[in-house]
Amino acid sequence: MPDNWNGIDELFYFEPGLDPETVNTMLEKGFNGNEYCVYPPDRFNRALRTIHRIGYVKYREFMGKD
Repeated sequence: MPDNWNGIDELFYFEPGLDPETVNTMLEKGFNGNEYCVYPPDRFNRALRTIHRIGYVKYREFMGKD
């Protein structure tokens, strides 16, 4: 861990040889369309902003849930 880490902020470790972009791509593909796993972590925040902007009923129509 970095000496200046405050113990609160997010900290990610990647094993030497792992490419963070490859891991990210694999996770995005693996969790795509899964409503029970939120990846990337801010995906749910974007959905909430959309719901607040257009309303839940319109959001469900937009997402093809109705």
